[in-house]
Amino acid sequence: MIAICLTCMLQASVVAGPPDGATGIVVDGSALEIDRARFPRVYDEGDNMIYPPDKLCADPNYQGFEGYKRCVDDAVKDAKRVGGKPWVITPLRLKGNDPIHGSVVVNAEDAVALRRLNVERGLLDRDRVAFVLGMAVAEAEPAGEAVKAKPEAPVKIKFSKALADSCADNASLLSVTTADGTIVGGKVRYDADSKTLVFSPSSPWAPGTKYTVRVSHLIESDLGGVMDADYVFSFQVAAGESHAASSDRPGGAADGGARPAASG
Repeated sequence: MIAICLTCMLQASVVAGPPDGATGIVVDGSALEIDRARFPRVYDEGDNMIYPPDKLCADPNYQGFEGYKRCVDDAVKDAKRVGGKPWVITPLRLKGNDPIHGSVVVNAEDAVALRRLNVERGLLDRDRVAFVLGMAVAEAEPAGEAVKAKPEAPVKIKFSKALADSCADNASLLSVTTADGTIVGGKVRYDADSKTLVFSPSSPWAPGTKYTVRVSHLIESDLGGVMDADYVFSFQVAAGESHAASSDRPGGAADGGARPAASG
């Protein structure tokens, strides 16, 4: 089966470059296996450290980072830390050779903008920075173009981070329904090695039927990160043993995928 890779899935509202009058920086690590660190760092692609800047490092009151957030929504609402108009950036990757997995690398354009914002507004010097632990769906299947698949092919949801034990055993956090809202019976198991939830239907998928998969935004990583909205995608089973899957793109991804649905 074809799986759709979903990167930067929570960035629907993020514009290219910082907004005018930016009041803070939100570093969204939802799609990365980022971990908590006492002194998380932000680097450019040339391995030059941008954050924390020298002025902040020299401040005797700066004894460690205190701005970790569960999701992007929590971060942007923390006006005390990032003000009322924060800029959300998505790092390229984790910093290599960092055993703590607490530091990230940003692209060249974002690096320039960060340095400029610090010169103009002192956002980094004043530690107006939040890091999002978050959670994202890295891959989902069945998805993509029409492909051959067995009628009992399972639904697989691979996450960017390991799930909390309480979520790995909670089948209510993943549901599969038909177009009329009928809940599809089945079993859910979690493969810790691949960070994947697997749903196996009790009966084979019905030919010609459209199914909708919903992953609750309440699902939590082992570090406490969550998604900002439910993750939803659909697939339709064709006649015989083939199916065609269709899905709406999550925020910020370039093509294909599934879109976070409004929670509630």
